[in-house]
Amino acid sequence: MTEGFSFRNWPAGAKRTLAVLSVTMIIAWGTLFYGVTLIGPRIMAETGWSKTLIFGAFSLAMLTSGLIAPRIGGLIDRSGGRHVMAIGSVVGGVGYAMLAYAANPVMLYLAYAIIGLGMAGSLYDPAFASLARIAGQKARTAITLLTLGGGLASTVFWPLGLWLLSFMDWRGLCLVYAALNGVVCAALHLGGISGEKAALTPSGVPERTADQHGSSDPVLRGKIVALLALVFMAHGLVSNGMSVHITTLLAALGLSEAQAVSVATLIGPSQSAGRLIELALGGTYPVMRLGYVATGTLPFAFAALAVAGATLAGMVAFAVLYGISNGLVTIARGVIVLGLLGRENYGRTLGAIAMPTLAAKSLAPMAFAVLIDLAGAGVALGVMAACGLVALGGMIALGLLVSRRPI
Repeated sequence: MTEGFSFRNWPAGAKRTLAVLSVTMIIAWGTLFYGVTLIGPRIMAETGWSKTLIFGAFSLAMLTSGLIAPRIGGLIDRSGGRHVMAIGSVVGGVGYAMLAYAANPVMLYLAYAIIGLGMAGSLYDPAFASLARIAGQKARTAITLLTLGGGLASTVFWPLGLWLLSFMDWRGLCLVYAALNGVVCAALHLGGISGEKAALTPSGVPERTADQHGSSDPVLRGKIVALLALVFMAHGLVSNGMSVHITTLLAALGLSEAQAVSVATLIGPSQSAGRLIELALGGTYPVMRLGYVATGTLPFAFAALAVAGATLAGMVAFAVLYGISNGLVTIARGVIVLGLLGRENYGRTLGAIAMPTLAAKSLAPMAFAVLIDLAGAGVALGVMAACGLVALGGMIALGLLVSRRPI
């Protein structure tokens, strides 16, 4: 049941859609999600607003995204991602344009609420739903290939953002990000995402239908969704907190901002390395095994940091292991849902899992900002490590639940 690297026999339009989404994911993640890492501290420096206030605005963006995720997924299930994702990009661009002119906290929060709406329509979940609708049996390979590009978003946009900030202020950077989303990504989505739909059977990850595994049982389905939400919620608390505060955390452990950015840029290639391994194996192993590796690597990342201490080697080891976990868990979210619950109503199911997950994840930037201020970087890292253990425990519980129906 290996899908391999060949594009032969891919459904019409799937290759074009994959190519377009690979570009737009780098831009969307690099601006809508990772942008606050560099922009937030500069807003603080200019306005004097607190870190809690500013990262609370980003939390609002995540909460807004989670609240409308099921509706976005349902729209893509019915009509495809072309118009939905194009509108999402335009909305994200409008949010950044408003942020560029934010003169008070009310404008700041309104801008980030609109950015959150843009996130819901232009990040991985709508992209996965668009691909699953088009790619059919090639969905697992398509999702993996898509995340290879998206994993480079921070590696591209953190250094790019620093370079742009060398000759413009944060408001100018917001306008650049507005144009990238509202013009470039919107045009690519509108012109490049296929409106076709692959045959519904087989489900594609792996090449068996969900009904063969009893996922039509509403009780079993509810338990699977709940455990998946717990896993991705716990892992997401770490990734959301880390993506916003990683330079602050590493700087608190002894690195300069430039050194911290350099170490942080290792995360993107490490994400891609983990995804390349998944691609090389061609989807030949059970999706639950992917889940175990994806969640199990995260506690090891924090263990490496604890053992090596505040040394450059320890921080590099942490960044690499954390990146691998982050890279694989993104694929796991797409393919485990597809493998256990099937492709029918896939977008809505992803949205249903994303809603509580993003609602909880929305607390991470503000919560970790407060925690860092009150208790220090070491305590914040310890809490993140505990969240990693919860994610692994939830994945093990899910494996036990479905163990009588091997996937």
